[in-house]
Amino acid sequence: SFTEKQTKTTGEYSHIVADQNGIVTDMIVRSGTPMVTVGDSVKKGDILISGDVITRNEYDEPIRCVTVYADGEVKLKSELSYRDSVPLRFMMNRVTGNQKTGCSVSIFNKKIFSYIPSIPYERYDIITTSVNWKISKNLYLPVSHDTISCIEYKQSEAIYSNAQLSELCYRRYLNWIETYLINGYSLIRDDVNLQIINDECVLQGTLMMEGPFWKRVEAVRVE
Repeated sequence: SFTEKQTKTTGEYSHIVADQNGIVTDMIVRSGTPMVTVGDSVKKGDILISGDVITRNEYDEPIRCVTVYADGEVKLKSELSYRDSVPLRFMMNRVTGNQKTGCSVSIFNKKIFSYIPSIPYERYDIITTSVNWKISKNLYLPVSHDTISCIEYKQSEAIYSNAQLSELCYRRYLNWIETYLINGYSLIRDDVNLQIINDECVLQGTLMMEGPFWKRVEAVRVE
């Protein structure tokens, strides 16, 4: 929701609308027409600040309507659902101890020699180490060489321990919450539970957050 809010439309005329169900807790209007007040319950898609500005006469009759770029700050208190799962079984990479090594030499960053061995492995990692030649501690030559190591690994099935699963699920949950926190949201309460369901570790529940649960939508210009 916060990523949508931060990406403004290219249009000059817009409304600010709720992108979650919630209760309005704070509101500042800089331009446009407020459609709700603090304490109101709103639904996803409701217009919070309209880009339509209506001018009325002394009899409270609308005589003119123009559309502007709605601007302001709105905070909603919203309940979010969370669900994430991690399989009990996973594929682990195990180094076999086999490796092939190649090398290359460069002068003035131009490669003048290179040897790459044939790689018979199905799965492998490539690690390259670069060294600049020097004749003293602070005097370097325009020559360098690279060592290229191709290290074989094989995959095998492994099973997480209960402690590993719990740590992994909660770490992912905290990372998810942190994304909201750094974008101006605050956590009011959370109620999530960890369960093992069909060979998966599932962390799910609800949480209450407060913040800018809104997005901008383009409006049709009226004058």
